[in-house]
Amino acid sequence: MIPLRWIKLNFIYFIVVALLGVIMRSVMLGFNLMPYDHLLHTHSHIAFLGWVYPSLFVLLVNRFLSAEAVERYRFKLQYILTHVLILAMLIAFLLQGYAFFSILF
Repeated sequence: MIPLRWIKLNFIYFIVVALLGVIMRSVMLGFNLMPYDHLLHTHSHIAFLGWVYPSLFVLLVNRFLSAEAVERYRFKLQYILTHVLILAMLIAFLLQGYAFFSILF
């Protein structure tokens, strides 16, 4: 069984993506908090890699693997490393857009 905190973390990313979308639309009202292209790339990458991919990962692991297999094959480690890299990518895209560190992450 997949821990409930994994599912909650996926929904936190959903909320972050929604907030990024609201900030993107605020540019039309004249509130330029940061460059639009940085927001656009952050929004799209975090939407797919921060919300869609981990949600599919949780659904597939929960559906096709037993609890023993999840423990044995270190899916928790993969899940944690994925989220560390997603957070690093979120920060890198917001600060520099497409550049060395955002591509690296």
